[in-house]
Formats: sequence, C-alpha cells, structure tokens
Amino acid sequence: MFQARWAVALLGVTLLGLGASTAWADELTPVVVASIRDEPLDGQGDFFNDPPFEGLLRQQSYREDRAIQEYDVSPYAGMTVSSATISGTIHVNNGAGNWPRVFDFILYHGNGQADVSDFEIPGVVIGTETWQQDTGPLYFSFDVTTTVQDLLDAGADYIGLKVDPTSMDSFPSILSEDDALLTIEVGGCPGDVDGDGDTDHSDLGALLSDWGCTGGDCIGDLDGDGQTGHSDLGILLSDWGCGT
Repeated sequence: MFQARWAVALLGVTLLGLGASTAWADELTPVVVASIRDEPLDGQGDFFNDPPFEGLLRQQSYREDRAIQEYDVSPYAGMTVSSATISGTIHVNNGAGNWPRVFDFILYHGNGQADVSDFEIPGVVIGTETWQQDTGPLYFSFDVTTTVQDLLDAGADYIGLKVDPTSMDSFPSILSEDDALLTIEVGGCPGDVDGDGDTDHSDLGALLSDWGCTGGDCIGDLDGDGQTGHSDLGILLSDWGCGT
C-alpha cells in the first residue's frame, strides 16, 4: 500500500515534468568572522581582538594574530561537490619594513561560532601567498574541491578558513569580509540513491526498502540527518528524472 501510494505521487511529479538540474553553484559569505590573539606567544589562542579588528593578521616575536571566517555548508550534506573555490582579499600594511609578507591559508572543520581554540585547530593547508611591497591588496583564490568534499564527508556543517601570517615581522594586516566567498558547485543528482548517475524507479525502490532506517548508515539518507524518511523522499521526488 505504501509503495503504491507513492507511485501515484511519483506519476504526478513525472507528468508535471519536475526535475532537478544536474549541477548548480552557490556563492556563500561568512557567517563567522573573528581574529584571535596568541599573547604571550605559545601556539594557543588567548583572546579575541575587538572590533573593528575582526580580520587582524600579525606575526611578531611575542604575539600573533590569526583571522578566521566560517561558512555554513549544511545544505550540501550528502552531496557531491563538482567544484569549490575560496577567495577574498587581504589588505596588507606596507609600513615599517619592505620585506615580503607570507600567509598560509588553512581550511578546517568549523562549528558555526568563534572559539579561541580555532587559533590552533588542525586543518588542511590549501595554499600560501606572498605579498611584495607596493603591489596593492593581496587577492587570493584557491581550488578547494577535494578539501570541501572531504570535510562534508566527515560531517562538517561549517567550514572554516584560517589565515596564518608566517613571516616575521608581519605588521597589522586585515583579512577582508567584504568580498570573502566560498563558491560551491554541486554536481550529480541529489536523489541518486543507488549511485548509477540518475534518479529513477530503482532509486525509489532502494529508498523505500530502506524506509525507517536510523543510526547514520542508511543508504536512503539523502539529507544527511542519519535516517531515511519523508524528507529524503521529498528530495528524491523533486529530483525525479535527473540524469536520464
């Protein structure tokens, strides 16, 4: 009875010609912005810098300031990322010295809030940029497709970017919030339960056979909430015909 009832609903969706695109891209802006200071210098964050210095970056012999930005990626749980890019600007202080300024860029598993422990939280170095004197702001852009996919697969609802000024002395610079973007393009079919590249009757059958599964290892769990239920069925029906 249950399968028959949803077969009627599915026919209605099919006749209406509903279906999801096989790829779409979103530009995400930070939901968390902060700068954390380590003073005295021991490799651990001690306190936050007050506004307007939420993006402060500095490396000196007795203190260091690292800036973080976190992005909400919870809508992409269980999805396949076809491409991802993180980009932005550092406004570099070019006073008091002509030497290059070097910055490491790190992605980490965030939690949607600023913690002083984010200063030393482990992550993946996605790149290093060097600023030279009189070259204007430092614009950066990194391909982070693999790292974003890995973090999503590990259950991340938030992905953080941490910028670490590694050159000594690095006088105060600012990681800008104004043009900070994490661009994610999601490919494939969100309703593809069986992994054959499309969303059709076999996916519906697989989801229905998994109906009511809980515990986090459910093949029909399309929304990443650890169970197979009505919301997963809604994703599959809205994606009907994708890839076919």
